[in-house]
Amino acid sequence: MATVHEGGAPLFFRGAVDCALAKTELCIQEMSEVIKAEKGGDDEYEAHSILAGLYLRSGEYARSLAETQLMLKIRPNDSDAQSSIAFMKAASMFPDQKVISGAAAHVPWVYPGKSLIIPLKINGKRASYLIDTGANVSTLSDADAQRLGLQVQQATVRVNGSSGAVASFKVAYAKQVSIGNFEVENVIFLVFPANQPPFDDKAPFEQGIVGLPLLIAAKHVRWNKNGFDIVTDGTEKGSGTPNLAMDEGFTIANATFQSHSLSFLIDSGSIWSYMYPRFAHDYMSYVKAHGTRTSKMLQGFGGRANVAAWRLAKLPVEIDGTTDNLHQIAALLAYTDQNSHNYDGCLGLDTMLNRDMVDLNFERMQIVIR
Repeated sequence: MATVHEGGAPLFFRGAVDCALAKTELCIQEMSEVIKAEKGGDDEYEAHSILAGLYLRSGEYARSLAETQLMLKIRPNDSDAQSSIAFMKAASMFPDQKVISGAAAHVPWVYPGKSLIIPLKINGKRASYLIDTGANVSTLSDADAQRLGLQVQQATVRVNGSSGAVASFKVAYAKQVSIGNFEVENVIFLVFPANQPPFDDKAPFEQGIVGLPLLIAAKHVRWNKNGFDIVTDGTEKGSGTPNLAMDEGFTIANATFQSHSLSFLIDSGSIWSYMYPRFAHDYMSYVKAHGTRTSKMLQGFGGRANVAAWRLAKLPVEIDGTTDNLHQIAALLAYTDQNSHNYDGCLGLDTMLNRDMVDLNFERMQIVIR
């Protein structure tokens, strides 16, 4: 990405790289300059879209709403902006998310070796929620929202789940959320029916997800078999070279396969790791030589879907200079959501549970998996 700056690339591309690498001040400055120079053009639209994603990740929902509204002024029929505007309007009625205590924290797993569920407090009440790096907003059930006494905004939001199902949500507001000694106020949650996936098989006070705005606010998180840590001592585990990028509300890792670059959605909320149809298409000769035809059951908000796939016994992928074999991984043949169009694969819970350490540093934009 350094060559974009060194080679005198257009301002939009320099700004897009800085935004992807979470260089917030530069991102805002450069995208603002693009907007002034490109009134009504495609670059202005994309600049507003990038800024909307930036503000979404940081919990600044009023600013994200303003950028989304400007997107719709340029493209009134844009389906992406239309699908998010209801959520933005509801969320923007509450104050921006704010870190009150950035202290280091260590918490144990609720179910050691089986999930990434951690204890936390919401408005002073104890709960145990899943760490979901693939969720661009934290989420809980309507039943837990009531148990926790959260304020709920009645505006309905429709979201496409990873299985391809369409789900309806409301929006809730928590005055305070704490993980150990780390404390954040004004946290927004999407609210989903407790009697539908993914919460229909969860116990009370376990029907929730900690999403990216909280994880990014922590800046540097790490987990291993002993538990989940919010790291503040500056210790580094990898090469220091950025291998993460932010794309709208998602975290994407750069990896390599057969010396070719791949993009992986980092999604600890997905039960399985799998490859998207783009990978199956680009590497079909490898897939056929090393795989068998099968199907894969996907579960997301709103439902489940059985998708045609190839199963690969082993797929060697390199991340941060380390080759990691993904075992019994499905290469999907059908597109189920926008992510399945945009990326090559998804690193899910199975990969993250079976490693000695996963380190996500949102300041250095680096993931290390050992």
